[in-house]
Amino acid sequence: MQLSLKQTQGIQLLQWIRKHQWCILVSVAAIAFFLGYVGFHRSFQAAGLAITPFDLIYLSIQLFVLQSGTIIPVAGWELQVARFLAPALTFYSIIIFLLLVFQERGKRFFLRFARDHVIICGGNAIGSSLSKNFHAAGYKVITVDSRIRDGGKGSLLSSHELKMYEDPTDTKILSELSIENARYFFAVEYDDGLNMEISSLLQGIVNIPRLCPLYCFIHLNNPDLTTLFREKEIFSESNKNIRIEYFNIYQLAGWLLLRDRSPFPGDSGNLLPVHVMIVGLGRTGESVLIQLVKKWRNNRRDSKEKIVITVIDRIATKKILWITAKYRSLTEYAEIIPLDLEIESPEFLDGHFLMNPEHFPSLTMIYCCFGDETLNLVAALELQKLIKNNDIRKDESTDIPIVVRTSYLVGFNRMIQEKNGLLKKYGNILPFPFIERTCSPDVILYSDFEMIAKAIHEGYLFQQLTSGRMMDADDSDQESPMKSWEMLSESLKASNREQATDIRNKLTMIGCEIVPSTMWDEPLFEFTREELEKLSIQEHTRWMEEKIRNGWTFGPIRDNERKIHHCLVPWEELPENEKEKDRDAVRAIPVLLQKVDLSIRRVR
Repeated sequence: MQLSLKQTQGIQLLQWIRKHQWCILVSVAAIAFFLGYVGFHRSFQAAGLAITPFDLIYLSIQLFVLQSGTIIPVAGWELQVARFLAPALTFYSIIIFLLLVFQERGKRFFLRFARDHVIICGGNAIGSSLSKNFHAAGYKVITVDSRIRDGGKGSLLSSHELKMYEDPTDTKILSELSIENARYFFAVEYDDGLNMEISSLLQGIVNIPRLCPLYCFIHLNNPDLTTLFREKEIFSESNKNIRIEYFNIYQLAGWLLLRDRSPFPGDSGNLLPVHVMIVGLGRTGESVLIQLVKKWRNNRRDSKEKIVITVIDRIATKKILWITAKYRSLTEYAEIIPLDLEIESPEFLDGHFLMNPEHFPSLTMIYCCFGDETLNLVAALELQKLIKNNDIRKDESTDIPIVVRTSYLVGFNRMIQEKNGLLKKYGNILPFPFIERTCSPDVILYSDFEMIAKAIHEGYLFQQLTSGRMMDADDSDQESPMKSWEMLSESLKASNREQATDIRNKLTMIGCEIVPSTMWDEPLFEFTREELEKLSIQEHTRWMEEKIRNGWTFGPIRDNERKIHHCLVPWEELPENEKEKDRDAVRAIPVLLQKVDLSIRRVR
C-alpha cells in the first residue's frame, strides 16, 4: 500500500525531529530561559521592586527545577509560558535519559539469552562492513570495540547492532555476550596479536556440546602468516565445539576480483592471448597475480599459451622475484614483465610502457591495486588518458577495462556508475569495493573446512547416484543422506565435518603431514595398498564410534527414524561394496586437500 503525500511528509518530519532532537531541546531551553528572564524583569518592574541582571539569570535557571515560578505575581505572558515550558523540558530530558539507561541495561541483560547471533570483535572498517552485511542478511549483530569511546567504557545502540566499547580479551565480557549460543564469531582487530589472543581464549570458553560448531573467523593482516595458521588449524581436534578459520581479506579480494572482473571467460578451454596489467603489487596486487595465473592454468587445458602480465610498482622486480620464489609454478603459465615505475614520475606519464613488443598480445585489462584508493583513481585516469593519446588498441571498438580497488562504493565510485554524462566518459573505469565485497556472508562463510566437508558429501552423492540410487525429494526422512548439502540435516553435516577433521589423524598414522601447496603441477599423493586398507579400516571405525555415540544401533535393515544401521559391524564382517565406500573416501583425501591449496608430504 502506497502512502499519501501527507503521510510521507509526516514520516519525514518525525525522522528529522528524531535526528535533531538534542538541537531542538537546546534551542527550546534557550527560548524558555529568555522568556523567563524577560518575564521576571517585567514582573519585578510591575511590583515596583529592584532586581539585578544576575538575580534574573538565577531565577530563570531555577524555573527548570520548579523553584522560582511563584515568588512574585506574574505580569505578562512571557513568564507564564516559561514557568511551564522549562519544567516540561526538564521532565522530558529525564525520561529520555532513563529510557537510554534502562534500554542499554535491558539489551545487555537479554544478551545472555541470545541465540544464533553474530559477535564481531573490532570496530574498524572490516568490523563495520561485517556488521552491516550480516545485519542485512538477517542476523543479530553484536560488535565489541576495544577502543575507548569518549574517555570511558559503555555501550552504544545503533540502528542495526549493539556496539559495546569493552576489552574483547576479557572472558567475562565474552561470556556476557552468550558466546556459547552464537552462530559466528569474528576477531578483526587491527592488531594481529590481539586477534590471536582472542582466538586462544575461545578454546576455554565454549565447552557446551554443540551439534554445529561455533565458527570463529580470525583475521590476520599478513597473507603468509594466514596461510601457515590456516594449514595448522584447519583439521584441529582440540575443541570440537569450535571451528577456527584464519582468513585474510586481501587473499579473498584477489579470488573475488577475478570472479567478478575476469579478463577471460572462466569456462572456456580455447583461451585467446591475454595481456593484463597490474598496477601496485601490494597484498591485493600479489593476490590478484596469483589468482590470475591459477585461473589461467585451470582453464587453458591443453594449450601451451602463456598469459602475459605487466606489473608496475616502485620495486616490481624485487617483489616478482620474491613471489616467484614462493610460487614456482607461476612462470610456467605466465610471462611476467616487472616495471620499476612510480605512478607520479615522468617515465609513467610518457606512457612508453604501454607500447607492446610485437610478440605480446594487446592489453586486455588493467587492475589498479594500491592500498591508497586516491592513488588508484589517479593511476586509472592517467592510464585512460595515455591509452587514448597513444592510440593503444586501435583494432578494438571498446575501451580497455580499468578495475580500481577501493574500500567502499562511495564518492567517485558511485559517481562513475550513475546514469549521467560521466558514465560515457569514465565507463571503462570499474570500481571494486574490496572491503564491502569480501566482508559479506556469501564470501566470508565459504571457509576451507566447510568446503572440504561439503566436498565429502558431494563425493558420497556422486558415488551413490553412479550406483543407481536416486536423490531424496521427500523431506519426511530428515536423516536421509541423499540430499544436497543445503538440504542436509545438521546431524549429517556434523558427520561430514567429523570425517574432515579426521583427515590429519589418518595421515599421521602413516607418517604423513599436511603442507601448503605451491607447486600446482605436483602429482597427487598416492597411498600404497597397505596404507589404503589401514586408513579405510580407520575410517570405518571412526564412523562406527560416531554413530554409536549418537544413539545408533545395529539392525539387518537400515531405519533412519529408529537409528538402526546394518553396517555397524566390525570391518571383517562388512560387505565388500561397503568396504569400497570407505576406500573411496580415503582415495579422495588428496583431491580434497588440493581444493584448498594443501598437499600431503611424507615425513617418515
